[in-house]
Formats: sequence, structure tokens, C-alpha cells
Amino acid sequence: MKKNTLRLPEGLIGPVKMVFLDLDGTALNHEKELSANTLQALNLLKLHGIPFTFASARPAAMMGLYCQKANVSGPIIASEGAEIRIWETGNTICQFPIAAKEAVALMEFCHDIGADYTFYTPHDAYFRQDTRRLQRFRQYNDRAVAAGLLPVSCQFYEAYTPNFIASRQVLKVCVIAEDDASRAAVQAFLKQHPTLRSEGSENHTLSIVANTVSKAACVRLLCQMQGIELEDICYFGDYYNDMETLRTVGHSVAMSNAPEAVRDSARYVTASNDKMLSLPLALSRMTTASSVTS
Repeated sequence: MKKNTLRLPEGLIGPVKMVFLDLDGTALNHEKELSANTLQALNLLKLHGIPFTFASARPAAMMGLYCQKANVSGPIIASEGAEIRIWETGNTICQFPIAAKEAVALMEFCHDIGADYTFYTPHDAYFRQDTRRLQRFRQYNDRAVAAGLLPVSCQFYEAYTPNFIASRQVLKVCVIAEDDASRAAVQAFLKQHPTLRSEGSENHTLSIVANTVSKAACVRLLCQMQGIELEDICYFGDYYNDMETLRTVGHSVAMSNAPEAVRDSARYVTASNDKMLSLPLALSRMTTASSVTS
């Protein structure tokens, strides 16, 4: 399917009882913002009695700004599915950390090959002192503080022992592998440590989590907790870590900026995340369906 080909029903999507949205590349535009049109569409969902939440590869601490703007209530899925947290209270429903022994081995491996990396725990992000990733966190923190939110706690790996960091419950690790040799080394490490897996990510970054972790598993869990059938869920995504969920739920929507395999995994395809009406176009089909069936 061509990248610019949309695939939406002529009629309604639904009935839908809950909506999950990925953030980067989906709900957020390239400026990492929720557009006014997207916020309006999400507000209409609530007015029609359809709850929604975010399911992101981001750590929970880097989702707060968007949860606040969208007025999210209830649980959010963070760190590729390694954590479900109540946004308003910060209380954790569940966490699926990397085993401490494996986390230590991964830290030592990253140090040995000279890779740039970030280790995420529920409350901190650990970087190398010479990392190039810190600017992204500083930009987010500036915006979060301006909105009255706590900043992400950024720590330098060199100030702590690997065992201490591992004891803090490592949920996710991002390793920058810019060349074929680095990527091959990471893949070889993962083969030797089958309790870990990587979904891959953008910009040469490999996202590593425990092998039981996925967004799809968290969606299933939240549906069970709330008594909602998967066939009544709508999920929006744009990347490979969204594919399992897109194939699992009853109503799935990929963004046209998604890779072809991701678009082929979804029932519907809407416009790019940078298009003004990409999400509102699809979300409006659900609010209308809710009105008809209520």
C-alpha cells in the first residue's frame, strides 16, 4: 500500500468503548505537540462517554505534559508496556522490569562497546556524561516545569554503581547503535540474553525491555480490569511496537507516516500525524457512532 493512501470506512467506526493512542508519530506532530484539533477531538470523545488514554514508548515521567493537556484520567501505558501508572496520582498498577542481573550485564556491555545509552527506572533516567540525548530531556523539562509539572530526574551513570541502578528497577534501556557493527553487537548480546528483547526504534536507537513486555499485553490487562472486550477497543499507532496491538483489537488505525508493515497491520489508515485533521478525521467516526448506538 502506498504511504499516502488512506483507508477509512465511509460509515462509522464502532461501537468503541475505549481508545488507546500512541504519542510520538501518532497523537503528537513533528514538533512534539498535541494540536488544537487533536485536543478538541479527544475532548469530544469524553463528551460522548468514550474514555481514552496514551500507550507510549516514553517513560511515564515524559508523558505528563501530554496527559495534562489532554485531561487524561486513569491509567497510562508507559515504557513500551513495562509500566501501567495512574496519571493523576502517580500510583503504579504494575511494572515489568528487566531482571537486575540482566540490567547489570547490559550496562557493562554498553560501557564495553562505548555505546550511548539511557537506562530508565520508574523515577529516573541514567545517561553517560557525554550523552547526546540529554538535550531532548532538558527541552521536555523546560516545558513541563512551565506547566507546573515535575521535571524528569536526569542522572549520570558514572555517579552510581551498576548494581545500584539495577536495584532501582530498570524498565527500559535505549541504546544508540549508529553503525552496522554496533547493531550487530547489540543483537548478538540479545541472543545471549533471551529474557530481553528489542522492538527497534527510530534514529538508530534500539529500545530494550524484558521479553514479556509489550503494549498489547498492557491493553489486554486494562481491558480485563475494566470488563471491556478487545473487539470494542480502538488503537492508534505508527510504529513496529504498535503492530501486535493493531492486529489484536477490533478497531485499529495506523497513521499514513507509519512503515508499510505497520499500515498493513491496521484495519484503517488515517492521514499523517502532521496533517491537521489526521486524528480528528478518524475520531469523529467514533463519536458519531456512539451517538447512534446510545
